[in-house]
Amino acid sequence: MKRVVILDSKIYMRYRVKELIKKEDIEVYEASNYSQLLNRLLELKNSVSLIIIEINLKEEDGLEIIKKIRKKKIDIPFMVLTNLNTMDAFSRAIKEGAIDYFVKPFDEIKFNERVNRHVNGDFTIKSIKVHSGKEKSLNIDEYIEYEIEKSRSKNYPLSMIMTVFFKPLKNLTMDMNNDNMLIEDYVYGKLKSLLSDLQYFEKYSFRTFIGIYPNVDEKYISKSSMNMIDKIKNIKDRDSILKEYYFENVEITFPLEGMNKKQIMDKLTNKIEEKIKIKQTQIIK
Repeated sequence: MKRVVILDSKIYMRYRVKELIKKEDIEVYEASNYSQLLNRLLELKNSVSLIIIEINLKEEDGLEIIKKIRKKKIDIPFMVLTNLNTMDAFSRAIKEGAIDYFVKPFDEIKFNERVNRHVNGDFTIKSIKVHSGKEKSLNIDEYIEYEIEKSRSKNYPLSMIMTVFFKPLKNLTMDMNNDNMLIEDYVYGKLKSLLSDLQYFEKYSFRTFIGIYPNVDEKYISKSSMNMIDKIKNIKDRDSILKEYYFENVEITFPLEGMNKKQIMDKLTNKIEEKIKIKQTQIIK
């Protein structure tokens, strides 16, 4: 049976979510703060499929909790369920790698659909051939680590592009609680078709994708990123769904801008967070 932990400082919200998810034949455990979450994960030996977290907690910052858990090398996915519908919270959730963002009050049917999809393993897997010649499945973080180490050992640059799409703040709440998974699948398919020559382009977190370019330097990746945005602009004009969204790209190159995965991903997510904020400021003006 799948296991989910719900972290919320409000007991009635934990109860509501627990009762909803229990109907889906999922074991649900509760926590009201960071300490309780750690204890739960320890009790369950990290055998948890999903953590649902309110980031606007009574005495703690839920996004800081996600960051602390990540520092402990615990790779359980986080789904944000919150009453915060600000662009700052949205961009920080992307930065910390949340796989979904749902705003209260929420549609119970859509919420359950998204929880089910997450607990049943809707995460990017890449099959690669390891040194033994056998194929091995890696999640996206493991794959990034693999490519960094490979480029380090073979002494060539490795570049990455992070792409995010979003709506203006005034439309954010409604958009978050729509059929987000279907929208992400649709956008992913469209972007993938534009990047047929790319070795790897997959979902990284909520509304966020990563493209990996082995043996590509900073000049080439900058040009590729601009070309990609130009292609997106061209298809947006002809697509009734895509035209409602803004798209932003940032790029980074190893080892020029970081010597390991943590440095690379920290800089990449900081860049995208800043770009989202700048774009939102421009929209408001």
